[in-house]
Amino acid sequence: MNSQKIRTPRALDALKPATDGKRFRVVVDAKGIAKGTLLCVVTPTGKKTFYTRALFRNQRIDIRLGSYPALSLKDAVAQHNKCMLQIDEGHDPRRIRAAAKIKNQSILNMDELFEKWHQHASQTKGCKQSTIDTHRWRWYSYLSPSLGKLSINAITRADLLSTLDKCASRSKEQTRKAFTTLNLPLDYALARMLITENPCRTIKPKDVQATKGKPRNRNLSITEIKALWQELDQRAQRHTPQMITILKLALLTGARRSEITQMKWSQLTQTENYWIWNIPETKNGMPHRIYLFGQSIQLLQNLTPITGNSDWVFESNKCENKSIRSDSVTYMIARMRDDFDIQHFTLHDLRRTAATQWVEQLSADSTLVELMLNHLPQNQLVRTYQVVAREKEQQETWQQWDRLIADVVNE
Repeated sequence: MNSQKIRTPRALDALKPATDGKRFRVVVDAKGIAKGTLLCVVTPTGKKTFYTRALFRNQRIDIRLGSYPALSLKDAVAQHNKCMLQIDEGHDPRRIRAAAKIKNQSILNMDELFEKWHQHASQTKGCKQSTIDTHRWRWYSYLSPSLGKLSINAITRADLLSTLDKCASRSKEQTRKAFTTLNLPLDYALARMLITENPCRTIKPKDVQATKGKPRNRNLSITEIKALWQELDQRAQRHTPQMITILKLALLTGARRSEITQMKWSQLTQTENYWIWNIPETKNGMPHRIYLFGQSIQLLQNLTPITGNSDWVFESNKCENKSIRSDSVTYMIARMRDDFDIQHFTLHDLRRTAATQWVEQLSADSTLVELMLNHLPQNQLVRTYQVVAREKEQQETWQQWDRLIADVVNE
């Protein structure tokens, strides 16, 4: 052992490897050492490592603390004193440190936690698989780059705020939804005692300027419906028949975007005068039935030679036996607006348009429209005790709406 004693970081920095190429030890006599011996071992390559040397049950033991400068002199003294206290209490610091290392190695990072939650959610079917997969897309697109490699027990409110601020600079809509994407795996970890708190629950959308905007109320007038229909007909050579049909069916049925894009041929039942579209599962978890007439039937019949051998009515051109992604339709509308003179609208606005025109043009009452949209009544008592379908009235309204659009676009 070298007789030199080290008292300051400057002295540590000045330590050089031995000229004989052997490792050597020096005693660290820094301020604050309570008892025992703190050593610094210097290797031939110049690496410096702190050790605590002490007696435990009448045997000399060396406890590796860490390497300098990653472990500062001040922190080495603190760890040394902690080891000596553990020895005084009858514990072997080596066993305690080994157990802590194993525990740290078993701690999940955020990417691993998300995958565990995703697997659990997919198996338990707590929500639609498409919703679960959308959370996965959002996680890896917006959240994982900043949070994925962080340990779940080290994640802080500041980490989350920094990540959400980055999200907000890209998309406020996705930032609002990111709160749910974050809370689901963190709540999963909290329930299983993997973490002691969920820091995301202390953050609100307003903290990252991502509060929800005013609800959209855009709906197309009859004149705009005619213009849009004619524009779609003119674009038949520029877009796939599937894309054109999706937009027209959105107007004719008022169905949700995902319900249309994920339509299957097996969901369609033909009768003499109309077709029945049975949707087994919708956004609210309830099945839904839509009646299709003249124009809707013709649009679907035109697709039979194209996708009739697939499960999906709107099969993707890129992925065999998979449906068109809903986002693809959104992109198509965005491209249309570049050279089509019409006020901004989204695919969901076509659903709102159908609902609005059912009331204005066909005098349908709001309760009937809610049934046709497959909305659950907000009042729990109404949902429980007023279980009505009004199938005949729904059927008549869809038929009248089909005829009205045909008259409008052909006049």
